[in-house]
Amino acid sequence: MVERHLRFFVVTAEEQHFQRAANRLFMTQSALSRRIQVLEEELGIKLFERLPRGVRLSPAGECFYEDVRNFNETLEKAKARARNVMQGHVGQLKIGLNPSAIRNRALGQAFQTFHQKFELIDIKIEVLFSEEQLVAIQSGDLDVGALYQFSTEPWASYFHIADDELLLAIPKSHPLASKPDLCLQDLAGANFIWPMRKYSPRMYDRMIAACNAGGLTPNIMTEVRSAEAVLSMVAIGLAVGFVDSHEVGSEPNSVVIRPLADFSVAFPLSLAWNPERTTPALQNFITVLTETVEAQKA
Repeated sequence: MVERHLRFFVVTAEEQHFQRAANRLFMTQSALSRRIQVLEEELGIKLFERLPRGVRLSPAGECFYEDVRNFNETLEKAKARARNVMQGHVGQLKIGLNPSAIRNRALGQAFQTFHQKFELIDIKIEVLFSEEQLVAIQSGDLDVGALYQFSTEPWASYFHIADDELLLAIPKSHPLASKPDLCLQDLAGANFIWPMRKYSPRMYDRMIAACNAGGLTPNIMTEVRSAEAVLSMVAIGLAVGFVDSHEVGSEPNSVVIRPLADFSVAFPLSLAWNPERTTPALQNFITVLTETVEAQKA
């Protein structure tokens, strides 16, 4: 019951006058006076001293007013924060990124736009391979992931960002570096740097299948975790290797990146999340990314 009368008490304390307070509250003076009297009886405290012209807070009333005012300010802040969380303006977003996805232009622009519009969202980024991201999203350790969609999980929702194509990285000094219309058969006997199957089994298998379809059984010299490692080893002339199209322009001077006429392996880069765990912050991020991708297509 006390909470129902607090607003009447605060306005009366601010006005120090029943009639002015009643006018602010759009009620009669007698009705307000009864409210204050009921509050004093419930608290067992005399809140006001009645004067010939108006009222003033009693010592106990002054103490009560200070605490109520602080309570109201805290309550308003709590309500504002709750509204911000509900609207996705405050909170945390845990995002997974495939190592290669980091260089996607639309994704990078979406991160910048999202941070500018929702600067109070605490973004946590974890660089993980696609298979690892799916496990983390399903368990709730990640809210969303930018990954290569090798299959469609029944529990997940996806948004297609782009298709990344695999190209051949070859030492600039290699005899094939300047050969027009490279094909898989040209690489018979070449040593390859290959992605580790442990981290990307579906990517590994698709690449092997594409090579076999073109009549090439790749001689895999070593397996590495990242495209950067592929480029580094190609740069010193040890082998050739496949990298995604995002690497074009960032390769060392001693490396040439070329397409192969009979090798076409594309990976859909997608945003993935569990729709049963969609938060307002996540929905805002999905919206920003969707608008960014559509704008870049236009």
